[in-house]
Order: sequence, then C-alpha cells, then structure tokens
Amino acid sequence: MSQLTKPTPTEAIPSGSGTISVYTVEARYAYHDPKVICGQLFDNRWREVQFQQSPIGVPSKTWPLDYPGYYSFDAAQALRWWFIAQAGASGEGNWCLETRLVRHKAKYSYEFKAEAFVDPRDRNGKIPEDMIEPEKVEEPAQPAAA
Repeated sequence: MSQLTKPTPTEAIPSGSGTISVYTVEARYAYHDPKVICGQLFDNRWREVQFQQSPIGVPSKTWPLDYPGYYSFDAAQALRWWFIAQAGASGEGNWCLETRLVRHKAKYSYEFKAEAFVDPRDRNGKIPEDMIEPEKVEEPAQPAAA
C-alpha cells in the first residue's frame, strides 16, 4: 500500500483540473394563481428553489467545490423530495407543483505553490533543533606550495 507524501522542494508540485456536474432544484406552480411554498412565491415560471444552510440535514458540499446552492445529484434529489413533502404538509395539496433538477458543469483547477516562509519558532520563542541551519565553518586556507 502506498502512502501519500508531501513532495520535497525538488519534486514537481501537483496541480490539476477537471469538470464536475453539480445540480440545482427548480420548481413551478402550474396554476393561474401563484402559491407561497416554504416562504417562496411560485407561479407558472420555473424558479430556483432556495434552501437554507444547516449543520444538519442534507450535505451540501460537492468536492472539490464548496459553492452554496449547488449540490451533488443525491443531495439535490433529497432536497427536491423534501421540498415536495413540505408543500404537501401545508394541507392545501400540491397537485400543480412541478419540480426538476438542473445539471451544471463546473470547471475547476488547483495548483500548490509555496508563498512564504513561516517563522519556525514555537510558542516559547525557540526554534526546534531540526530546523536550525548548521553554522558554516570556513576551512583554513592551505599554504601555497613552493
């Protein structure tokens, strides 16, 4: 089994790029009178459903992106059905409610680059021994041969 290790300064520093599919949830209320569902007004035009961020519930992070409002397919489907359930819980019925997922292609890239040297002192103000550069000792000059 191989282990991932940090490259040494002489090795190539990794970089990369790619694309990922992320999703949003849209809804419309296909009736002549608009309806408020989960605090949002829906009519016969497709609108993105806004979900509140919460530390519990459906995970909203999509690696390598962490952009609010975009979800993995599984998370978007879960939120879509949660939204339908909330609409039905109002007691008025949701026969005219339509939902769909919209797929977005997101491009990303990453590169690791050293930016600065950090002072190696610990909280006591001392530099760890393994980070102290050895002192340079000059060799005495050799006498010239006669």
